[in-house]
Amino acid sequence: MHRELVLKALIDWNFWYKNQFIDIERDYSNQLLSLLGKGFVISVIGVKRSGKSTIINQIVKKLIDKGEDPFNTLIVNFEDSRFGDIRTANDLFSLYQLYKEIRKKKDSRPYIFLDEIQKVKGWEGFVRSLVDRKEANVVISGSTASINNKNVREVLAGRHLVLEVFPFLLQGIPEVQKHQVFNGTGYNSQRK
Repeated sequence: MHRELVLKALIDWNFWYKNQFIDIERDYSNQLLSLLGKGFVISVIGVKRSGKSTIINQIVKKLIDKGEDPFNTLIVNFEDSRFGDIRTANDLFSLYQLYKEIRKKKDSRPYIFLDEIQKVKGWEGFVRSLVDRKEANVVISGSTASINNKNVREVLAGRHLVLEVFPFLLQGIPEVQKHQVFNGTGYNSQRK
């Protein structure tokens, strides 16, 4: 693992030093927020481009807005090539150790979001150990086939909740209209 490269990627993805842009909120973010902190691994699954990463960012923003220390949250998006050296559970453990070194609030369980986790071989055991030791609140995301398979269900049996996300469709138009006004050229003006 290239420590400096990974650290730069973590800084870019997380809310530690900056406020990230958050897209239009969907109902899924409230559902996910209600499941957090209950001792389960929460899997956010769905097809590509269904909004899984956006929902994760919305949850982190909500946690921070409610008073959570930004350093008590960790987002790792394994589609970022800077995380390409993290291929096994041991590599994932090294990444977690790096996070623990820079984490400021050590007396509470962090919220860890592992986006597109299926790219890491053996991730299930690592995640299970965090949850079994009550060391962290863990949310994972990935495609339905890779996260909701038999092996994952067996390793995480009794510790696993699934939130399936579907692409933003026409029924989402009222959500868009709450945030934007039509100006004749499209929905591009923010409503105040």
